[in-house]
Amino acid sequence: YATANIKPLDPFKCLPKQGVYMVRSNLHNKVHWGMLNMGTNPTFDNDSTLKIEVHFFDFNTDIYHQEICIEFLEFIRPIQKFDTVNALYAQIALDEKYCRSKQQHYVN
Repeated sequence: YATANIKPLDPFKCLPKQGVYMVRSNLHNKVHWGMLNMGTNPTFDNDSTLKIEVHFFDFNTDIYHQEICIEFLEFIRPIQKFDTVNALYAQIALDEKYCRSKQQHYVN
């Protein structure tokens, strides 16, 4: 899952709780749906640094160093440590399936 690593413009910005979210963003004048992980990556390391990573579905465009606005739509689940990387990937696939199934509920 390719992700865009997000850095808030304001380091004192109030952020939602850590976890996985369904999100959308308007990139290049088109709505893109995705899922966002905000928190640590406990399956891979013990680093306590907050990371914000978003995966946009069906999106393969270079957005490095671009300012983007993310709309948080729904909290999916809390951060968790998986026993294996394959277990993590299986959960991510389930998260994606769930988010894609909910897109129509958020269409304006």
